[in-house]
Amino acid sequence: MTNEKLFTPKISLNSNERIIMYLSDEDAQKVRFRGSWSAEVTDVTTQISYKVKGCQCSITKCMCDAYIVQSNI
Repeated sequence: MTNEKLFTPKISLNSNERIIMYLSDEDAQKVRFRGSWSAEVTDVTTQISYKVKGCQCSITKCMCDAYIVQSNI
């Protein structure tokens, strides 16, 4: 994996469980770790697409986390 970026969103908004995936450079640029955002990304290993959104981490008012809204599986 040369240019893939590690991405570990939570499996749902209220879960602490995470999925490990790798994103292409193009998909990694869609993922912003500040503010309100959403994106569709594809795991390069499995070719499964996910709709993800930004969410608050464990620090109050910090929006540096992400969770899965929907997948194509």
